[in-house]
Amino acid sequence: MAKHIVLFSGSFNPMHIGHLCLANYVAELHPDVDEVWLMVTPANPFKSHTHLLDEDFRVRWASHQIGKHPKLKVSTIELSLPRPSYTFHTLKHLREQYPDYKFTLLMGMDSLETLPRWYEGERLIKDENILIYPRLGHDVPRSLSPLPKNITVIDAPIFDISATEIRSLLHQGHRLPYFLNMEVTHPLYIELIDQLKHQPL
Repeated sequence: MAKHIVLFSGSFNPMHIGHLCLANYVAELHPDVDEVWLMVTPANPFKSHTHLLDEDFRVRWASHQIGKHPKLKVSTIELSLPRPSYTFHTLKHLREQYPDYKFTLLMGMDSLETLPRWYEGERLIKDENILIYPRLGHDVPRSLSPLPKNITVIDAPIFDISATEIRSLLHQGHRLPYFLNMEVTHPLYIELIDQLKHQPL
């Protein structure tokens, strides 16, 4: 049977407990998932690039966060591909590299709303298996209702927290070790605070 990989792409800027709990949930509780790959991405074409932490730092932070969980893996494939980064191209590259693997996309309901505007978005909607996790204030868009059989909304826990909000709170001097699953004395936490000092509010 083909190895089933769920692709969870994000800037992880930085990765926080919401990302970790979602990846953990899908890896352990969604049927027939062998691994969840956390795909650290370059700049999102739909978002501002101003507040992105260094790519190398985001990869090191994410790798530390997942620890030795056997079903979670940090991937840097998207960082090595030509830019801008498009999910369609990433999937093509992965299937060339891993022809025997089955890939499923994991994204939030907010991303589903914009998916038709993605590069080759209609092909992704038509051809790819996609898992959608709930986001507060977001619903299945009318244009995609009812959802095709290849797109499934999962009953994952909702964490109403964002990396943007976390960065803002850190800028204000708040200590958030439990939001970030990282002790404030850890070198990576200290490096995070130092990087944020050189970013605009």
